[in-house]
Amino acid sequence: MATAGMAAVLLLSAGVCFAGDPVVSNVRAQQRGGGSKLVDIYYDVADSDGDRLTVAVSLTDNGTPLPSSSLSGAVGSGVAPGSGKQIVWDAGADWPGNLSENVRATVTADDGRTPDVPQGMVRIPGGT
Repeated sequence: MATAGMAAVLLLSAGVCFAGDPVVSNVRAQQRGGGSKLVDIYYDVADSDGDRLTVAVSLTDNGTPLPSSSLSGAVGSGVAPGSGKQIVWDAGADWPGNLSENVRATVTADDGRTPDVPQGMVRIPGGT
């Protein structure tokens, strides 16, 4: 499954969602063959109000954060909701010479909207 300098990647996408929040699902990944150090990450994202989204990927190896600056595709700001979105991670550039079968990635999406406050509750801004 893994070639030199890369590993099998297990992806997770779960979290608490409020009505209208984007929902990431069907996350899957596959390292390209032929000794490539590129990993294709696919996902679906739905957003009931159709807002453009900011999509992020967090990568870890046994819980230790990995560098992930070499991402391209449907990641960052301005991503439209839809199915079959693709992100490419250049693991060879970000994590050269490493091999692990415990790499995990989390794909998240944010539409920049603040959820409505449930009836009977008040919003308390963060701070000290």
